[in-house]
Amino acid sequence: MEKLEKELNTSPTGVLEYLSEQYKQLATQEERENQIVKWREKAGMSFAQLEIITGQTAYKLKKLWRDE
Repeated sequence: MEKLEKELNTSPTGVLEYLSEQYKQLATQEERENQIVKWREKAGMSFAQLEIITGQTAYKLKKLWRDE
């Protein structure tokens, strides 16, 4: 997150808004789920941050890990 803040020259809220727009541009549900997993596992994002980006509840997001 901090790296993106510097690259985009914005606040944490600005980063979440940017990522939300990126997420909305993904065409399929599978692409969206893969992106969520990357953000969670590689970027260490919290479920609260992912909720803001995706507009989905933490409960629904957590199901991605239980279903595997």
